[in-house]
Parts: sequence; C-alpha cells; structure tokens
Amino acid sequence: MRTIPTITLASMLALAPVALAQQGPEPASQPKPPAEEAPKLVVPERVHDFGVITDDKKVRTEFVFRNEGKGTLVINNIRTTCGCTTPELEKKEYAPGESGQIVVYYDPHNRSGPQNRTVTIESNDPDNPRLPLTIKANIVRMLEVSPAIVRFGQVPKGESRAVMVDVTGRMPGFAIQDVEVMRVEGIEVEILDPETLEDETTGPAVRQTILLTLKNAPKIGPIQGALAIKVTDADGKITQKNISILGEVLGDLVLKPRQLNVGSVRPGMVVERHVTVSSRELRRFKILKVEERPLKGIDGKPRAPQLTDISFDAVPADPDDPNKYVVGFKFKPREEVVRQFFTQLVFITDRKDQPELMLRVLGRIDAPPTPNQTPAGAAAKPGG
Repeated sequence: MRTIPTITLASMLALAPVALAQQGPEPASQPKPPAEEAPKLVVPERVHDFGVITDDKKVRTEFVFRNEGKGTLVINNIRTTCGCTTPELEKKEYAPGESGQIVVYYDPHNRSGPQNRTVTIESNDPDNPRLPLTIKANIVRMLEVSPAIVRFGQVPKGESRAVMVDVTGRMPGFAIQDVEVMRVEGIEVEILDPETLEDETTGPAVRQTILLTLKNAPKIGPIQGALAIKVTDADGKITQKNISILGEVLGDLVLKPRQLNVGSVRPGMVVERHVTVSSRELRRFKILKVEERPLKGIDGKPRAPQLTDISFDAVPADPDDPNKYVVGFKFKPREEVVRQFFTQLVFITDRKDQPELMLRVLGRIDAPPTPNQTPAGAAAKPGG
C-alpha cells in the first residue's frame, strides 16, 4: 500500500522540518519544462464548507491532491488569507502519480457569521502555479452579547434613559450569574427572566436580557465605563464578558464646538478663534473667565501648560437675548512646545449648576519663519 504524505496547516499543532510563511515573497520564476515533462497538480475537491459551527473549538478538513503530470511536482509555498492558520509543510516534492493531502485546521475564535477563506498552493505546475482552495463556514458564537457597546447617547442632566442588552448562551445550563457596572454612577441593573430560543440552523439557546437604566443622570460630562457580565454553564464554569458603556450627560449650557483643531501655527504666533455658548433652557448666564487646564498624561499627572497670553471677549449673539454668547479668544503656543500641542481651555461661568465648560484644543507647530516669511507675532487668520 502506498504511503500518502501529509501537508498540515495548523497553528502550533505540530512541528515540521520545513515551515512555509503565510505571506512570503513571490516565488522565483522557474524555467517552464516541456509539456511532456511537466508536473500537473490536481485537487478534485477544491471547496469545503464546514456549515454552521460554533466559535469554541477548531475544525478540521482535508484536501486530497495528486501529481498527474510527467515531472516532479514541487510545492514552493502555501499562503492563507487570514491569521487563523500557519502553514507547515513536511514534504515539498511529489513524483508523478504520487498523492498527498492538505489538512486544514480552522480556528473560528472571535469570529461570527459567514466566513470565506482561501488557501493557495504555489507550485511548479506551469498551468496552475497558484491553485486556490476555499474553506467556508457560518460561525455561531457560544456566548453572544448584543449590542456590543452600551450607548446611552446624550442625556439631559436629571433625566433617565434605559438600554437593553441581550445575552445569548448556547452552552448547556447557561445562566447569567452576575452583572457589574464599572466606572459609571447612577446606573441600575435588572436581569430579566430567561427565554428559550429554538432555531433549526443554530440549534437551541437561552437568552437573558439585562435592563440598564441611567436614573436621574447625576453628573454632567462624558459617560465612559464598562459592563462586566459573568455567566455560568452546567459544569459551573464561569465566563466573563466585558463591554463598553458610552454616553454623555448634558447640562443646560452647550459649548460648540467642543474640540478645536487650529491647524499649523508658527512659534510666537497669536491664534484667534471663537466658539458659541448657549442655554438650552433659555436661562441667563455669563462667561467670567477662560483659562488653560492641561490634560493628564499617560502617568495620570497633568501635563505642563502649553498655551500663554490667553484672553477672551464674550459678546451676546443677540443684544436683546443674553442666552447665547459668541466667545472670541486668543492665545500663543508656549515657546518650549515642540511640534504639536494638545490641551484644554476651561470656560468659567457664573452658574452654580454648571460652573465650567471644557474645550479641547490641538494644533501643530511649524518650523521658525525665514526672513522672507511672516514674522513671529503676526496674527493667524480668525475663524471658528
């Protein structure tokens, strides 16, 4: 009986004498042999569909091939279109009439839905130097959380808003064990009763809904936190899934824009810009001061000040309606700032319920001017 050599494509599943790179250089061109001496790579079944699979374990298939030519078949490389497999080649040459098989291990972890991947055999077959093989699958996650991010959107201070999160488990004995809200205040959690799902394609599953309610939005500013969901199965195994919580609690006063890119400026140049501040509830207010408050660095400590010579002028957009101001302001990047600046300006108001509004400011520092260019200290063109 003939021994069939095996080519395996598996990530760290076995060591092999020769390893082929997933994305290597193009194979060097080789002289084309006469037709009567050429090898011929034949793969009878070039497409394999795994069908519906779960994302918790690897799957395996085999592509049988043979050399139906007159010359020796040399496999130069095997390429894949994803990082899910690492080609390993035990043997590169196959005599006329010799057969082999390519074993493909596909790892569906962190994937979902229809998938289509290609494995390309590069050989010295003059008619098919690059022969593609296709693997398909429809991946269903054993644990699925929808939506993937909790978004409360913009919530006026003092109001409430609810968001539902569906958690679906396909493992036996699935149940939500615990839910924790991290780094966000004022969110109430309610876990609703489980619901059994029956699907002819994906099989049975259990879905539980988590109701998150932001009650009487307490603190003005961005909502940036996380939801930690712990689930268990029939064996008592605990799995934790974390998703982000995003949103913003709005105060009465609205600053537009809230981030300003001033572009390129030269050292010593005066930058002039303007923003608008308005009251959604049409309540009177005043802008008392504008000052810099540097952002924190990676170490959590505030950066050094990046702006100097800050001044402002707040003018009512309508003289008869002091509920909206156009605030013009000026500043210079500090001389010690190199290449770019990224900081924030604080607009201080007379309102106790909203004493501060934050504006992030960024820009780039150009090289010093030459004698023929605009001298330092010239004003940049105003704009908003």
